[in-house]
Amino acid sequence: MPSHRMNPTYFADACPELEELLERHFEHMRALLRQRPGAMERIDSLVLGGGYGRGEGGVLRRRGPDSPASLFNDLDYFLFTAHPGHPEVAEAVHAMEAAGKDTLGIDVDIKCLAPGEMGDPSASMMFYDLVAGHRVIHGSADYLRARFPEVDPSRLPALEASRLLWNRGTGLYFASCHIERREDPAFVARNHAKFKLAAGDALLALAGRYHGSCRERFHRFRESRPDKALGLDLADLHAEGVDFKLSPNLGHRDWECLGDENRALARLWSRLFLHAESVRLGTRFDSASAYVRGRDPRSPELPRWKAPLFALRDYFKYRQWLSPIWDYPRAALFRSLFCLLSEDEPRETLPSPDHFLHSSPAPAHPFHPHRSKSPSAWEPAYTFWWQRYG
Repeated sequence: MPSHRMNPTYFADACPELEELLERHFEHMRALLRQRPGAMERIDSLVLGGGYGRGEGGVLRRRGPDSPASLFNDLDYFLFTAHPGHPEVAEAVHAMEAAGKDTLGIDVDIKCLAPGEMGDPSASMMFYDLVAGHRVIHGSADYLRARFPEVDPSRLPALEASRLLWNRGTGLYFASCHIERREDPAFVARNHAKFKLAAGDALLALAGRYHGSCRERFHRFRESRPDKALGLDLADLHAEGVDFKLSPNLGHRDWECLGDENRALARLWSRLFLHAESVRLGTRFDSASAYVRGRDPRSPELPRWKAPLFALRDYFKYRQWLSPIWDYPRAALFRSLFCLLSEDEPRETLPSPDHFLHSSPAPAHPFHPHRSKSPSAWEPAYTFWWQRYG
């Protein structure tokens, strides 16, 4: 079991110039808090998680190993406070996020939590990763260190593998929209690489062999090869994901190649997500249409009577809702993602995405023989709901 700091630096390999940059950034975050005593007195700690907190942050060198280095991944903070909704705390969070992005040129995300909200860290991949590897920027996070002896990744539920694949499948969908617009190839490369890493990580989680360090996951995957049981060979793909996470490579690739890769990864995503959901739900799904058309709930963890209440709340709040209303809203996004990514599925077997995402009631005949719209036509609707239930 690793210590709560997996690596004494923020990177897999020493990078003094970026170490210094991050230390200056952390001091700036602390200074912003000191300027807001009303918020500071309500904050228990500010903790850096994510790849940099675990000592595996990405280092981008655009012109070879000796070229200037820059940060690549987002900075993911957790701010623990008994007052996560307090206006002064919210103002401080907004100021720190904006200042971090301005000075570092990458996204800085701060998630506010009450210490008790974390629950069992072995039930959540996000909280397991945080307890297993983090860096305290302000205050005391003794409660994280106190939880460390009890974390056990073999207890991660199958839902965590499904959620990881859903997140990365969503990244593939957004990447396909960027490809269609010939926009931001770095975004496409990053989301392709994230899925390559997640393809192996999800199988490790299902096998009870997940680990907070991507380098350790690389060795565990090579050792146990959980992909073989599915008739797949993902070792090289997973290795590409690990390499990109630690040392991102944004080498030029034409849009046609990126499009071909996106479609191939989407096909693999469909197979892996169906496998994860088959394990989680105890029901074998042989095709995307079998998963999408099934009437059994895709969120059995929640009482079924709650689902219509979410739809009713969304109707009054947004004047729109997700279908089917008898299932948890996230399940509609699970289903709709197949409609957006499964280009190889016969078109008469899948509904139009607006069966799940449209703001009007579900059409009387939802399974259309033709889906003439490009999948990117539903990007605004999917993004709207993703931001609320993702």
